[in-house]
Amino acid sequence: MLPIKTLQKEHKVITKVLNALERLVSRIKLYQRIDVEILGKSIEFVKYFTDRCHYSKEEEVLFHEMQERGVSYDYGPLGVLVHEHEAGRAYIRQLEEGIKRWQEGEKEALEDIINSLANYVVLSKQHIEKENTVLYPMAEKMFNKKESKKLSAAFARFETQKAGKNVCCQYHYLADDIDRSILN
Repeated sequence: MLPIKTLQKEHKVITKVLNALERLVSRIKLYQRIDVEILGKSIEFVKYFTDRCHYSKEEEVLFHEMQERGVSYDYGPLGVLVHEHEAGRAYIRQLEEGIKRWQEGEKEALEDIINSLANYVVLSKQHIEKENTVLYPMAEKMFNKKESKKLSAAFARFETQKAGKNVCCQYHYLADDIDRSILN
């Protein structure tokens, strides 16, 4: 599979979870309580699939290769996207802290949980749109067929060495589980 197509496929899996989380925010607002199990699965998905498999592949492989071809890592689209990755990570840390406070009996933490989750969803959906419509078309033009194959091989090596063989694929099942859990 072409490297950009791999990332776009991952976006579809991430979007499935984001849509489920959007429904979860509505449910939390309506019932004024949280489901720690679903939130735990969602945080696991975000930390390991979205961040460790997807964002890291972009940052350490794609963005690096684009930088080698003259795209600034500090300014322009790469800088914006890396900043958004960091902002997403911060929202997840806030979510984890809110859940911890909720479990300790602090009912006011519910608003922080709602806000961090809702902000993460909005940021992530906008981020995916930027990558799909701006960054990925730019990247596709930068790499010829031979370079695309090299990039695909680098993605495969990255997944095996950094995330663990087939670990990224296993999170597709977790995304389905999260989606089903929040539908019921």
